[in-house]
Amino acid sequence: MWCGTEGGLLAFDPLTNRFSSWTNTEGLASNNVTAIHTDINGRIWIGFDSGHLQLYDPETSQWTLIDDYQRNEVTCFAIMGDTLFVGLDIGVSLYLISRAEVKETYHNLGFRSQEGNYLTDIPVNDVLLSGNEIWVATNEGVAYSWLENRNLLDPSSWIQSTGVQGLPDKIVTSLAFIDENVYAGTSKGIAEWDGQEWHLRNGSNVYDLTIHNNQLYVAANTGVFFLSGEQWHYLEACPYTVKSLTSSFSSLWGGTEKGLCVYIEATQTWDNHVPNTLSSNLITDLSVDNDGVLWCCSRDKGFFRYDAMNWTTYDSKTIPGLRSNYFVSTVVDQSNNKWFGSWGHGLVSIKADSSIHLYNAENGYLAGVSEDPNYAVVPDMAVDSHGTVWILNYRSLTNLPLVAVTPDSEWIYYGLADHITSTFVRVISVDLEGRKWIGTDFDGIFIVDDNGTPSDKTDDLPVGRLTINDGLETNEISALAVDREGGVWIGTPEGLHYYFLETLSRRYGLPSENITALVADGANNIWIGMSDGLGMFSEETYEYTIFTEENSGLVNNKVNTLMMDSNSGILFIGTSNGLSALETPFSDPLSELRELFIYPNPFIPKEHNTLVIDELAKDVSVHVFSSSGFLVRRFSQDEVKGRRLLWDGKNQEGEPVSGGIYLIVASTEEGDSSVGKVAVVR
Repeated sequence: MWCGTEGGLLAFDPLTNRFSSWTNTEGLASNNVTAIHTDINGRIWIGFDSGHLQLYDPETSQWTLIDDYQRNEVTCFAIMGDTLFVGLDIGVSLYLISRAEVKETYHNLGFRSQEGNYLTDIPVNDVLLSGNEIWVATNEGVAYSWLENRNLLDPSSWIQSTGVQGLPDKIVTSLAFIDENVYAGTSKGIAEWDGQEWHLRNGSNVYDLTIHNNQLYVAANTGVFFLSGEQWHYLEACPYTVKSLTSSFSSLWGGTEKGLCVYIEATQTWDNHVPNTLSSNLITDLSVDNDGVLWCCSRDKGFFRYDAMNWTTYDSKTIPGLRSNYFVSTVVDQSNNKWFGSWGHGLVSIKADSSIHLYNAENGYLAGVSEDPNYAVVPDMAVDSHGTVWILNYRSLTNLPLVAVTPDSEWIYYGLADHITSTFVRVISVDLEGRKWIGTDFDGIFIVDDNGTPSDKTDDLPVGRLTINDGLETNEISALAVDREGGVWIGTPEGLHYYFLETLSRRYGLPSENITALVADGANNIWIGMSDGLGMFSEETYEYTIFTEENSGLVNNKVNTLMMDSNSGILFIGTSNGLSALETPFSDPLSELRELFIYPNPFIPKEHNTLVIDELAKDVSVHVFSSSGFLVRRFSQDEVKGRRLLWDGKNQEGEPVSGGIYLIVASTEEGDSSVGKVAVVR
């Protein structure tokens, strides 16, 4: 069972109940699949919102890219023999499969009688082939014609039917043919065509129609039901809303917001199959806890936990008392407590003992906004070296937009009395001296120094400021990050700035001025999220490297958040269309050498891209020797960027080493060393 999703392509095996998945990293042209169809040869036709088509052959694992429809959205498919009818947002196109070419595209699907003009470039939602007839569901009604017409490019070859002919709504979502009758699904009901007019048969908001067991089945806002004779019969309610239907393997299948479901007729129940994946593409913030578990916030589905094996969702259905699934910030404190800030319902904290706590305006911990005293917004958080969690309370009604929670669970509030004169606080970061940098929407940056004692305000140092008067391009601050040398990187919608040794400078050379996220890695490189991709500023070369959908595996060019796992060197990239992870060598090096951790062992180059040499310290070099003591590869101190080093299994000349046992030696200039072994299997 092949499934198109907003996060790529899924294949479900009913025998094993397992999902396989493909994204742009595995060769998919895009991650937003908008149409899918199988042909008689078992090949999969895939359409995307980008206008690309892709043909996938499961037997050969071969992908074929078709770019004839770029700049248009592919909405649906229908196949007859060697002809693929492609529904687009501008009409229907006829694609000849054997020739791999577009024959013609029908932009004019009939005549709008009341307005007296032809329909041009109307979005198509479904194409139905029945005998020698072609029916098209559009945003302007239903158009139909006969395939033997010599010139379907001529709009007079098409007959258009709308509300004048009885359609309950002009936007038609789906079509079905059964017992010589055509049915159209709309947001205002199902209509049946009698050859002259449409007749309303059911008033539900229809998502999809399909034929199963020679009966018409409907997925609608009222549930899934079928027509038997003149009566509608409802199936047992599915736990999740069914938005798409198909009949396959002698069963009725439904696509839902949570995954795939199948109706079991013997028990009259739905069997749900949920892929072990992220439940949302709208990623807003990321953190990694002390156990290496990844936590993700989303704008629509709550927040998620990933332990390298399974995803777990936390939302209003799983957390009693939580009324918002719109989360925008997360941090992990020194005690491994996880904090999650929402847009409207305050904070959720998952303690190290897994207990869940809510802190919001209703229980008095945070303040709402002027329009709604219970609407508490937490756009960002940070943790200082003392373990205090610093929380932004956006547009605080009490004019206390900065909150400190100490390791002893004491809550301290900062506001106007502490010279923070703006409540439009957006982002926060803590520099190497423990000062809190607070970026705002309109008032630049406030710099708060609590002198390491948030419980005692008497020793606080004066609040500093940075605005356009100091050289910022704008007072709207969108991102902050502190590098390993104590410099502060400042992102705005109008460019990147750098503050170091009391000097503010502007940084140029990026493809986009709209900076959305910043993070420093273990080698002091700065990673820059933008509205048009991902950038890396190299500390070593002072040059930018740019990553986009087009030149890398980045899932989407609109980057919302960045998080560098300092232990693994993995950069997690949250975008508006999912999550990407980039493996880098820039993890934090250890303070001293330990026993090397080398994996995978054995190392099979054909199966594993790289060998990971972990637990490296600062200022080490790494040598790879054969079992006979011959040096095959040397990595200088400059090449060892962090705690982890990646080896591709090649010698100093770039040639693959032969199979066998190899010794890996990490050593310092002082003579300290650590040795490990690995088996290379060819």
